Amino acid sequence: MRHESIEQLLTAQRGLLAVWQLSDAGHSHKTIECQTRGMRQVHDGMYLSGHAPISDWQTWKAATLTTPVTVLGDWSAASFLGMREGQDRQPTTVIRPGSGGIQLIEPIPDRLGSLKIRRSTTLDRGTFTCEGIRSTTVPRTLVNLMPQMSAERADRMVRDVLRLRLASAIELQAQIRAERGARGLATLRLLVDEYAPLPAGRAKSDAEILALAILRAAGVDEPELNVVVAGGEGDLVFRHWGLIVELDGPRNHLFASFDAKKQDRWESAGWIVRRLPTDDVYDRPGQLLAAATDPGAAERRITPSRRGKF
Repeated sequence: MRHESIEQLLTAQRGLLAVWQLSDAGHSHKTIECQTRGMRQVHDGMYLSGHAPISDWQTWKAATLTTPVTVLGDWSAASFLGMREGQDRQPTTVIRPGSGGIQLIEPIPDRLGSLKIRRSTTLDRGTFTCEGIRSTTVPRTLVNLMPQMSAERADRMVRDVLRLRLASAIELQAQIRAERGARGLATLRLLVDEYAPLPAGRAKSDAEILALAILRAAGVDEPELNVVVAGGEGDLVFRHWGLIVELDGPRNHLFASFDAKKQDRWESAGWIVRRLPTDDVYDRPGQLLAAATDPGAAERRITPSRRGKF
């Protein structure tokens, strides 16, 4: 490897350089020492050039460069892959081939972060490279995290994976079949079976897909999700009842005046509109079931046959 190639490597890895990369290329110990002198040490044999704060990408990439066969895993992979909100906290978790217990390498003054190392004898089942970082896939990451999550958190993560289209139900089911004997698989299988039939890809929030699951479990006819009615998009639309249920949460329906105009149009067209806080979906599902009931002919101002196009 010529000096120009080292510069190319630094550019491709955003200032990161692993000693084993230079050693594998045939560089002498003296050359490697000279090359890394003045660089910041992230982990053993892993260096970062420059003085800017280390980015999330550099943190994840540095962890996977600690050996040639290291991949990002568990909560670190979940953060990198967009399976959870916010970024990963220290330590950065990686997985290497083999068996044995968890190794935790605490940060010391001349290093930038701590490292949690886990071993796996089945690492060939579900790894890939994304944005230059070797990581477990979304389905494999979900399987790995199941024993580490509460029931509520696991429920939410499966919904998020399907809603955000990070993985399909078919991909999750294939990973479940490949991971026989892993802890948490029975729970994961039940969750995938519960949410797979729902139009998760149309949901704009977790509350919407959870609402559909609650209604299905209660035997309520499934509403249409996020479809345009009388010039405005409704959350849960029950056409056969002439009913729209709007889920009002902190991240949607931010403009009350816009919502009021939409509701006026719907009600002028003969639709019944009921509004429900998203907190009720999580904490008081009975309120959702009460809202998603036939309003009855007496409550409608226009019969379905006179509504025309919608």
